Amino acid sequence: MRATRPARAGAAVVGRVAVAAVAEILLIECSRNALLYRMEAV
Repeated sequence: MRATRPARAGAAVVGRVAVAAVAEILLIECSRNALLYRMEAV
């Protein structure tokens, strides 16, 4: 039972890192699409 606490902490850290990575990728993709759209509009 002692191993459950560190395992949960590790899972929480991994989850946060995964969410941060996905959010960063989405932001990059959105900004890239916006730039392409602007260049096409001009």
